[in-house]
Amino acid sequence: MDAAAIEEANRLRATLGLQPLPVPGADAPQKTEDASAGDDTLEGRQSQAYDNYRKHLEAEEAKKK
Repeated sequence: MDAAAIEEANRLRATLGLQPLPVPGADAPQKTEDASAGDDTLEGRQSQAYDNYRKHLEAEEAKKK
């Protein structure tokens, strides 16, 4: 893969919430646009899943009312 293809893949990966691939010749690793959005540890993913589930339950409860 050339650098342009990797950069295009990184743009796609960023929209999917994945970590970017290293680009050959780049000085520093690239950061995603919203670096604070995700914690790539098990605890972080579980916390996000719980928050999403809680929001879903609150939305369902609001719909019932």
